[in-house]
Amino acid sequence: MDFQRLYDKYLNLNLKERDPYNVSINLLPFISNVSTSKFDGTCSLKGITGEFFRDLKRTDTSILHYTRDAEDKVVSELTRQGTNEDTIEKLKDIMKDLMCSDNNFRPIEASFLQYHSLDKKDDGKITKYGAGQRRIATYLTSMVTNKEDYKETTKPSNLLSQTIKNALDSAEQPAKEKSDHYYVLPFIKKQFENDLKWFLKQDDYVIIKYIDLFLYFYVCYSVGQTIMSLDAHNKVNKDIEKPEICYFVLSHEPASEKRFAVTQGWSTKFKTRYIEKMYGRMQCLDILNTIAKNNEEEVVGLYPNVLERFYAIPFDENKKNCEAALEYYITEKSKILKNRDSETNRSYLDEVSEYNVESYEDFFNKLETACMKLQSQTYQSKFSSQIIDLFKIRLLQQRRGRGQAVLVLDEEMLPFLIALITREERCKLKDLYHKFAEYGICFDNKTKEQIALQLQKLNVLERKSDSGEAQYAKVIL
Repeated sequence: MDFQRLYDKYLNLNLKERDPYNVSINLLPFISNVSTSKFDGTCSLKGITGEFFRDLKRTDTSILHYTRDAEDKVVSELTRQGTNEDTIEKLKDIMKDLMCSDNNFRPIEASFLQYHSLDKKDDGKITKYGAGQRRIATYLTSMVTNKEDYKETTKPSNLLSQTIKNALDSAEQPAKEKSDHYYVLPFIKKQFENDLKWFLKQDDYVIIKYIDLFLYFYVCYSVGQTIMSLDAHNKVNKDIEKPEICYFVLSHEPASEKRFAVTQGWSTKFKTRYIEKMYGRMQCLDILNTIAKNNEEEVVGLYPNVLERFYAIPFDENKKNCEAALEYYITEKSKILKNRDSETNRSYLDEVSEYNVESYEDFFNKLETACMKLQSQTYQSKFSSQIIDLFKIRLLQQRRGRGQAVLVLDEEMLPFLIALITREERCKLKDLYHKFAEYGICFDNKTKEQIALQLQKLNVLERKSDSGEAQYAKVIL
């Protein structure tokens, strides 16, 4: 533990702009400047998929324009190898039939998923949406412990595919290892790797059809669980070995104010005023990680992890250090904000002046309060809008009336998740709901009735009797 790191890494006395939030722990795949990096429903999930597999395999090859990036490269490589023109022309025709739709790349098997391009301009420069896709992909690869375990998971299945792939990769140098790395809750990393290894053993057409859903679900799952943990006032002793529960409904269901999807779902767990302070919440935990870590490379973790590290030193021995750190942050951050032209209303800067702390928990609470109150006004919506945009792609809907937002599973996500969490095995509905809870997903009785009806329509529900206990589901992708 080293309090000096706070003074070295954060803020400073000459008012230089040093107001970071990810010095020691990178928590979410979003940045404050949405003009350079943004991901929402206008982006393709396929760009994330391509970049994810490129990260795993450490390659940079992608296909933005079919003719330029695929056909021309293959022709050039085969010509270099001395392949005769007739063979090349025949291969060109076959490639176009298999891999091209309206001049857009289409993977012919799972080993070609890595060629899905990020969102780019015609000149190959990445757009702000491509930068957003890249951050999401890097977040996903942070869930992988050892990339080497996945290098051989998707291979070309025939000579034609191998020939095309060899040609596409021939001129490519291995990509450099990315320095960005995000903190992901350990239990989610374990679930992700177990599920990914199972999923990549499925038939190629299944992988191609569902990989975008798989990766999107895990991004939202991990981001949501992390956000709910960034609360020093209420989650400092939270159990971070299992997910926090949120209630969902099906996408076609109504949701009154009394439904659990409202009272114990998005509107309660992700309140607007809570996620509007996400920058301050992340900064507080980053400061505590900066103080608590034993070396520059270490990431300590969330509040329970940091508190355990602080407990190693009796509070009485550290009380003055905690109070000095709190006073330093409040004083210097206030000076910086008062000197920014963008802070039009500065009255809130005089509201934070409590430096006395009585315990480590009290120190955490007061530091978080200071970080949130002294969060720049310009950051109010920058992180919250990115979080909402991500979930709205598929898992978040705004209901009519008072406009309650609810978490939802649609007609594609529901059977996909059932197949994933049951490993396509026959499962009692009662047990199925327990498996969903292992991913933080719960349903009230009305939604359970709707799920049974939905599965019945898909002809994947077995009834042994009229009792709900005797209903079984088996979904095969």
